[in-house]
Amino acid sequence: MEILYELSQATLPFDHVGTDFLAKPQKWTTFDLLRFIAIIGPISTIIDMITLCLNYFFYNLRDGNDVVGMRMFQAHWFLKGVTTQKIIQHTSD
Repeated sequence: MEILYELSQATLPFDHVGTDFLAKPQKWTTFDLLRFIAIIGPISTIIDMITLCLNYFFYNLRDGNDVVGMRMFQAHWFLKGVTTQKIIQHTSD
C-alpha cells in the first residue's frame, strides 16, 4: 500500500509553479492558515464519519475480535487517509 503514497509523491517534482509566484518570497499569514484549518478540519471529520459508517453498516465490521474484519478496516482507513492526503496536496494553493 505504501507504493500508492510514493507514486503520488513522485509527481510533485514535475509541478509547474507560475514564475510570478516564484518571483518573490511568499509570506504565510495567520488568516490563510486558519482558513485552511476551518475548511479542511470539518471536511476531514465528515470523511472519517462516512468511512466509519461504511465499515460499520455496509461491510458489517462491528467486532474488534474479528481479525479479518479488523484488517479490512485498517485497509479502508489507510486508503482513505492516503486518498484524502493526496487530494489536499494536489488541490491546495
